[in-house]
Amino acid sequence: MNKIFKTVFLLAFTAVLILVVLNYLGYFSVSHEIYEAEIGELKYEIENKGYLMYEEDIIGAPFDGEITYLVNNNQRVTGKTPVAKIKRKDLDIDRELTFDGKDLLIDINKLKNSIKTLENQIAFFRKEKDVEAEEKAKKVLENLYPVLSSLDNRNDLYYNKPKINFKKDEETGDILIYSDNSGIVSLKAIPYDQIFTPKNMYILRYNKMKDYGTPEVKKDVLAKEGFMRIVNNSQVFLMTNIDKEESAIFKKNKRIDIEINNTVVKAILTNKINNSDDVTLQFLLMNDFNNLVERKIVNIKLIPAKEEGIIIDEDSIIDYNGEEGVEVLNKDNSIVFKRINRLTTVNGKVCISVDSFNYFDKDKNIVNVRTVKLYDDILKNPKEEYLIEK
Repeated sequence: MNKIFKTVFLLAFTAVLILVVLNYLGYFSVSHEIYEAEIGELKYEIENKGYLMYEEDIIGAPFDGEITYLVNNNQRVTGKTPVAKIKRKDLDIDRELTFDGKDLLIDINKLKNSIKTLENQIAFFRKEKDVEAEEKAKKVLENLYPVLSSLDNRNDLYYNKPKINFKKDEETGDILIYSDNSGIVSLKAIPYDQIFTPKNMYILRYNKMKDYGTPEVKKDVLAKEGFMRIVNNSQVFLMTNIDKEESAIFKKNKRIDIEINNTVVKAILTNKINNSDDVTLQFLLMNDFNNLVERKIVNIKLIPAKEEGIIIDEDSIIDYNGEEGVEVLNKDNSIVFKRINRLTTVNGKVCISVDSFNYFDKDKNIVNVRTVKLYDDILKNPKEEYLIEK
């Protein structure tokens, strides 16, 4: 009997040992869905309409006539340069020469009342020693002061009216039209150009804007009609309105990329104004923009976040002992936790640091952490019970 018991025990022990070995070798492992860690770029993009604002001279005609241009589109000219000549001609043309735009003007009285209210609130919070509330009100107010100062004691839009500077060439008898200032030539102008100026950029309601048509090069022009522009592109602003939720990612004085009509330019956020329904963002463009002088209303993509690293699914992230990370399947089928450093998140995808990253601990010491590396096998559906080690 003892001999039989010993034999059964030995067989059972051998079977268990074989099962343990086979399990270690992966023959009985749970099948996990995985994907390989790869390097990529993750961009957060917001498609929108943008409105370009810059100083410019609108060149006007002294009388009805036929225009001959003496300069080319996108050409840079100096001041007092002959840019066109005009020949008198009787024209039967009915065309708008001005753009009213008053329906696009913000409520200036409401603006002034808001500023006064904030100033009174700040004084009250200071008296009550409520530092947090005072600082919050100051941040709102500091964004409204530029709006008020841009009015320059006006209560209406500023109109950049066409400049008419001409004289007769004594040798040829031609009537020459001259530029006033240096800049980039645009041979196209329409009436709405008159309100697209930095003097108005804070007081226009961009969510009320519409497409005002495509400008064309004019051959026949009316008296006092603006027919070309000389653009000062030394300082170019772009204005746009976005939802309040989307605006949180935009930080003042931070540089971002903006794609304007398929051209990528660098820009810095110079102001952020909270409206009742949305937020107005003001960017200063950092690039030369000669190819953007044709239109004031442009299609844009704001790119406030762009990071390069390993791209993972957000569903792959697990919280383990208060740390954010992923589970990685080793070649021996063991699963380990690797802490991650999240760089940015866009639509369920996360860009993380590669190989290692540093952080400051509570004692302000630099700590280096080994993290996900290229070609690691990441579990799609992590569970804490899979982990055998950290």
